[in-house]
Amino acid sequence: MPAEFKHLAQVQAPYRIPAPGSDADFRAGGQYANYFTGYASSVGVSASTQDIFGCAGPLANDPGHCSALNRHVAQLPESQWSTPSLYYQAAPANYYARFWHDHAITKLAYGFPYDDYAGQSSFISHGNPQYLLVAVGW
Repeated sequence: MPAEFKHLAQVQAPYRIPAPGSDADFRAGGQYANYFTGYASSVGVSASTQDIFGCAGPLANDPGHCSALNRHVAQLPESQWSTPSLYYQAAPANYYARFWHDHAITKLAYGFPYDDYAGQSSFISHGNPQYLLVAVGW
């Protein structure tokens, strides 16, 4: 886990790991406020780190770019933004989301808004459900 994200595990330990977008260190004036800004600028996106984590501001209606920035694939051709093996290979990236994907069943999770882009969310839906069976165990 990169140093910028390690403190998140201590904020509300041992009960919760807050998302980086809700952490003061990643907001304007915070220690890591510029975590994503250079990378975003290098691919032609003008957005704050907080907007990138939250898919807000200029990214509010742009799931492709927001997801690509969080996964650190925005510098690649858009045709490669849907290739999970390319995600989180370099910083800056949303390592909070990567943690949840790495520890989820079939590596599907929802670590940031628009994390469902390219089918990466664990969300399940069915247009005409007849029943639901849920089994919980460990």
